[in-house]
Amino acid sequence: MILVPLDAIAYQNALRSLPPGEKVIFAFFLGLLSYFLVWWGQILLMLWLSWWILVYARIPWRFYGKLLTLPLGFIALGCPALLFTFQITPTRIMTPVLWSSQWGFFQVSILPESLILVREISLRAIAITVCVYFLLLTTPFVELLQVLKKMKFPPLILELLGLMYRLIFVVLATMEELITAQQARLGYQNQRTTWNSLKIVGGELFKKSLINYRQIHLGLISRGFTGKLQFLSRQNYRSQWRYRLEAITGYLWLLYLGIKHHGLTV
Repeated sequence: MILVPLDAIAYQNALRSLPPGEKVIFAFFLGLLSYFLVWWGQILLMLWLSWWILVYARIPWRFYGKLLTLPLGFIALGCPALLFTFQITPTRIMTPVLWSSQWGFFQVSILPESLILVREISLRAIAITVCVYFLLLTTPFVELLQVLKKMKFPPLILELLGLMYRLIFVVLATMEELITAQQARLGYQNQRTTWNSLKIVGGELFKKSLINYRQIHLGLISRGFTGKLQFLSRQNYRSQWRYRLEAITGYLWLLYLGIKHHGLTV
């Protein structure tokens, strides 16, 4: 499961001591810039931010590679709908066609505009995802909630986010226990036993999730819960001018290249 090591890495990475507010600002403005840059600027941004993740934060490259397969999988599923153009046979395509084939009453083709659209959407999605990964891999979720609290986010939303984040790990641990128990009972030997095991795991997971939620609620009450959650962190933050200087210089350099080469679009 990816979430468990991701949470552990967020507490153990080499950039842990940097103020979370600075990392949030850095990731936010890079994500905003990546939305407007052209494709070559987005590639430069991804490479530069990946350098921060792998070298400065010392995130294992194998784990980082596994994380990148998630957006790549969604892009691979969504790109065919943007890449291929379906038209009824009598309709003539007035623009240049890179590839075309006849399928019954439909003509399937690939246009140059489609390739450009797929490239823009794919690189933009990956660039923004890398910005989000930088934040998740270098900043614990509790510290993100503290930053959002300083930004005057509604307390109810922050409390719901904190409880949901906690319940995700509880549900994952419960599901892993149930799956292991079914494997020990040889519940995945064939298709029939697999479906039966899935039904058992689903039902038990729902019941145990309600029980765990009840236990968390009772635990909060026993600790004097008055309707407001407090998120504490004892980490001593140390802002380093080296990282600040590189972040500002790199961002301004990307912004300058984008403007100079007409890389910014509205």
